[in-house]
Amino acid sequence: MKGFYQFFKRFGLSWRYIFWSFAAASIPFFFTSFYSKTFLVFPIIISIFLGILLYLYFGIFLKKAFLEWHEAQKLRKQIIGLTKTFFFQIANNTFDDNKLASEKIMGIQRRIIYRHLAFLISMKELAIQNTSKDFEGYLYKKEFNVVKRALNVPLKILKLQSDELKNLNKKAYVHEQAYVDLHNLGMKFIHCVGDCEFLVNKEFHNTNYEIANIGICFFIVITTLSTAPYLGFWSIFFAAFWGYGLFLLQNLQQYYLTPFNNSTSKIEIDKTINEIEYASLSLIVGEEVNNLLGKI
Repeated sequence: MKGFYQFFKRFGLSWRYIFWSFAAASIPFFFTSFYSKTFLVFPIIISIFLGILLYLYFGIFLKKAFLEWHEAQKLRKQIIGLTKTFFFQIANNTFDDNKLASEKIMGIQRRIIYRHLAFLISMKELAIQNTSKDFEGYLYKKEFNVVKRALNVPLKILKLQSDELKNLNKKAYVHEQAYVDLHNLGMKFIHCVGDCEFLVNKEFHNTNYEIANIGICFFIVITTLSTAPYLGFWSIFFAAFWGYGLFLLQNLQQYYLTPFNNSTSKIEIDKTINEIEYASLSLIVGEEVNNLLGKI
């Protein structure tokens, strides 16, 4: 019973949908039976045809929405995996110990990781459509002034990161193979930004959501009036049952069509990046960067 309740709670269903399903079925039934003293009879084929159309509509879009949600899950896991690899590359065999003192190496490592945290936070803000720019503290003031004017903040931060790594490679501070590996990782992060933009721009808008609600209520009314001469009072339950099924499909569709909205999808890219940020900051000061790897 608890699992059944959690299922409905998870997909945003509440007693209001049950109420509206029965209200949409009860009002026309009692109005026609008690006030008009006769039923307004609609051909049952209209109800069947409308119901098939609505269930096909929600079913097709639910499949599409689920595929997009699955892509968002893959993106989240990819960001975590690439970040682990990036931290590992920065912490191991990247800088030439013979040309740089250990204190200077740690300073460069921290600066690069701070900039990467700024990138992750900007990705989070892109995903959840937030423009607060909470990454400001991880960039130099000069870098932040350049980044804040950019049309695509995550890509601009990646460009700054790439420029520094290129300069370090020119000075022979970074091994050639390590530089190539970090460059390839940067390209993968660029693909992540593109995937995130694609998913965000394909969200299902509330206008369609409201129109769908009207369509479901209209279907319930028509179903009640078309089955009342045959089922009598039970036509209310019959129409409410099929209407509530449409509400369920609609909410499943909404759940999957907003993959980065924490109030619905539970992808929680916001929470994921916050956890990476917290783990990084708790270990980056006074400890080896390697320790970050087991905390992400």
